[in-house]
Amino acid sequence: MLDGRPLALPEFLHLAIQITEALGKVHQKKVIHKDINPSNIVLNPQTGQLKIIDFGLSTILSQENTTLKSPHLLEGTLAYISPEQTGRMNRAIDYRTDFYSLGVTFYELLTNQLPFESVDALELVHCHIAKQPTLPHEINPEIPLIVSEIVRKLMAKTAENRYQSAWGINADLKQCFAQSRNGKKIKAFSLGYQDISPQLQLPQKLYGRKSEIESLVAAFERVASGKEKQVVARNETTTDSQKWSLQRQTELMLISGYSGIGKSALVQELYKLITQKNGYFIAGKFDQLQRDIPYQALVAAFQELVRQLLTETQAQLQQWQEKIRRALGINGQIIIDVIPEVELIIGKQNPVPELPATEARNRFNLAFQKFIQVFCQKEHPLVLFLDDPSVDRQRYPAITPVDNDPC
Repeated sequence: MLDGRPLALPEFLHLAIQITEALGKVHQKKVIHKDINPSNIVLNPQTGQLKIIDFGLSTILSQENTTLKSPHLLEGTLAYISPEQTGRMNRAIDYRTDFYSLGVTFYELLTNQLPFESVDALELVHCHIAKQPTLPHEINPEIPLIVSEIVRKLMAKTAENRYQSAWGINADLKQCFAQSRNGKKIKAFSLGYQDISPQLQLPQKLYGRKSEIESLVAAFERVASGKEKQVVARNETTTDSQKWSLQRQTELMLISGYSGIGKSALVQELYKLITQKNGYFIAGKFDQLQRDIPYQALVAAFQELVRQLLTETQAQLQQWQEKIRRALGINGQIIIDVIPEVELIIGKQNPVPELPATEARNRFNLAFQKFIQVFCQKEHPLVLFLDDPSVDRQRYPAITPVDNDPC
């Protein structure tokens, strides 16, 4: 394995060409590695033979869709993972995910440090999808600018802006290597002049939905700001009497459209912002075959959230345990009855006394409301996406904001 020592420029370029050629052969076999990093690159110093190893996460699919999940459950090595591989870019994974990881590997070989370093997994994910690293030549002035530009192109946030083939990467590296062997300063040149994609790649972006995306983003930013707003409350006995009360910002957005039209893809454009605000995204779908189950979509969504919490560190889990226990009090078993996974966080709870139907329903509604409020905080805003196929498609415009949502 590469030992992580800083490499002289000619040595780096020679090694980078070998790595790129090996990766190109992997891609020729229609394989996406998904975990390119120095520990998975083996070099024999006696023979100079280089191999890429550890194909445990690799796939032969041309594309692979990802879902938003806890950073602790992501496939791959987090320090080298591509933005789309985090599941928070609303983009599918293809062979170009390996080019981002290759860029991070080159960055480390050149500077002996990673482009992003953090002990917080979610912060590291946010760095990959939204932050630009310090360029290698700014860390080590001996690194030529054009070599830094090659690394920056490999580490572009979207796959469309990266190199499109290992052949194109190799051509640029070989030109740098040829100039360095002559002892001359490596001159700047146009990158990617031989970079031709081996297959047709359509840009993975939404078209014609700019205003809708802006509406969703604006709504999320208003809620995530944590600002409280004044609400007018009228006295029932007289219309002239008013009082002001403070209410935390909550909003409901209604999105209409037939199945397959792209509602989910539209909502998933929020992933990046949610990560930036350290928030949570959960989704539930009203199944027409499970209409007899009360709160079925809500329960499914919050089961997903609880499973995310269970993957967090012990210290974070302890904090959630305290918050949920404090919010529910003696009614913890009510939530456990509908979301059994909650017991793994707060432990076994005492049974609750039996009540008549109306009182029992009111108690459940109050307990569930308090449970939801635990996760609706400025420190970690919550986005809840409920998909209801039975809603009349003609009833609402494409996106309708509804203010003062009581939920």
